[in-house]
Amino acid sequence: MNSYTALGLKPDITVAVRMDAANAGIRDYYLLPAIDMTWENLHVGEENGIYFDAYRFDTLEYLFGMAQRTKLQETA
Repeated sequence: MNSYTALGLKPDITVAVRMDAANAGIRDYYLLPAIDMTWENLHVGEENGIYFDAYRFDTLEYLFGMAQRTKLQETA
């Protein structure tokens, strides 16, 4: 059981913020979809490999784009 489940939470996407070395500013973000996050404990380092860094973003623009409203196309 992970910490989210223990709290009764089941997020579809977790936003993890990695801080800079001085812990004074944001270095980058990880947008972690629940469907791909199967491990119980997560450790983020300087180098994380291609599998994990595929979810790394410099800003939250991608997240905002996913949440943006869009018109549905008409079906005939």
